[in-house]
Amino acid sequence: MSTLIPATLPPPPPRAGEREFVRALEEGLDDEYRIWRDVPIPGSEQQVDYLLLHPRRGLLCLTLRDWGPERFQASLPGLESQARPPLEEALARAQALVAVLESDPHLIFSSGRMSGRLRFSWSWGVLLSQIRREQLPSGGPDGDLEARRVICQDELGREGAMALADRLGTLFPTPPFGQISPTQLDRIRLRLFPGLALSGEASAPIRVLDVDQERAFRHPEGHQVILGESGTGKTTLLLHAAARLAGRSPGELPARAPAKPVLFLCLNRALARHLDHQLHRLGVADRVHIGTFPAWCHRLLTQHHLGLPGGEGADPGYADALAERVARGLEKQRIAPAQYAALLIDEGHGFPEAWLALALGFLDPLSDVLALAADTGQLPGGEQAALATFQGAGIRCRNRVFRLTENHRSHPDILDFALGRAPRPPGPAVELARHASLKEEAAWLAGRLLEAHQAGMPWRHMGALYGDWEREGKLINGVFRQAGIPMTWQDGIRFNDRQDTVKLLSMNGAQGLEFPLLALAGFPANPVGTPESGLWRMAMLRARDRLLLSGTIVP
Repeated sequence: MSTLIPATLPPPPPRAGEREFVRALEEGLDDEYRIWRDVPIPGSEQQVDYLLLHPRRGLLCLTLRDWGPERFQASLPGLESQARPPLEEALARAQALVAVLESDPHLIFSSGRMSGRLRFSWSWGVLLSQIRREQLPSGGPDGDLEARRVICQDELGREGAMALADRLGTLFPTPPFGQISPTQLDRIRLRLFPGLALSGEASAPIRVLDVDQERAFRHPEGHQVILGESGTGKTTLLLHAAARLAGRSPGELPARAPAKPVLFLCLNRALARHLDHQLHRLGVADRVHIGTFPAWCHRLLTQHHLGLPGGEGADPGYADALAERVARGLEKQRIAPAQYAALLIDEGHGFPEAWLALALGFLDPLSDVLALAADTGQLPGGEQAALATFQGAGIRCRNRVFRLTENHRSHPDILDFALGRAPRPPGPAVELARHASLKEEAAWLAGRLLEAHQAGMPWRHMGALYGDWEREGKLINGVFRQAGIPMTWQDGIRFNDRQDTVKLLSMNGAQGLEFPLLALAGFPANPVGTPESGLWRMAMLRARDRLLLSGTIVP
């Protein structure tokens, strides 16, 4: 089954015959096909209606025309018409798109008779969704261009899936030349959709959102849920969505910003500060309101002079009390609803249903854009129970759940060990040492961090996690400081080059973050199958290149 991007048709009624065409594309083509719908041509006001890519066949640009026979006949050459002949229009669009790709030196021949041309085949055609093949004029749709470049109404639909596959086979050049490699595929996507970039073009290799992430990123406006293990890029995807919704995707020219801001909520304070730093870097911090859910509630109550509940932030139930007071203010119309054009939620697995429902009350129903990301390893009660919670809060996620499967963060050794595929550290990226006491654990970890710093790694690229502050965190903090390691903790943590310190965090407080080098104390003898197994897996997958684990000696 082919991969369609975006995954579904947009909310407005599709063009005539388009739904049948999409179904035939998905069911009639093999899983090597990538199909993009409504592809804008950079530097032009035109678009390619459907772009098909096959690694061995090349590219195929299709233009959709839902004209009836009379309008189609009026567009043919030699007749007075405001419309451009369909195949002439399709060729012009294909040539404009190919010109964009030929501007990338990695996609073209650098010498010889093919110098400056794409290294792979391309072609074009027209979809006439309201005309049967028998209704085509005998000379072909454009007279001098052959009818083989046309897909007709009778080649669509469930019964026409095989006919469509055969017809597409005739549209691709025969025989094709060249193959599209995975690296070239990423460069094609980067040229056509600059907002997918995760790194600049100068980096080697370039990094772009993967196809699963792109399907979610380019999803039509509405509600969606994004599920994936730690490291699959959920937070990165939400950041890109925030930039796009605020009017500026990375690598693209500024677009018109929405009249209302975007609300971006999470649970842990360190992640909120990291996201705020990234939003400033993307130039959209003034249009995206970022914060933890309790901090957002606190801000609303303060701004509207509604008073705060008794207690402090660390007290059990304080966040719920904040939420209840905001809900009362909303109900009594002392706080205005629908303040935000879009709502983004990270760490959605930790949001109670009541919190989600409250946040939804601030989403403008006219725009109604919501994206929620959740860690599949930490869903309470499993995926179905979590989806029921989301739906109970008012999130319309039926048939709008995107699952990310590719880990973009952790070294393969770290990934194998964290996911239980390797019973012991499989390579040098993971070190596990056991000691007689927690103090010896902390001293060993401190020594490893000092060695890494002496080898040239900045302190800010390191993180240290603990399970409980009183039992582990306080001691680790003291041992590290005695060893001369600069530390920041909790509200002192900032994510910028000026703060060159090791970040000390609880495991829960590290969700959504990543560190090139990560130290974890108190590692149990066997975390698999325990109530905290998901938390340990998430914590280990905060590490990108190197993971240090310490635990006490098992009797």
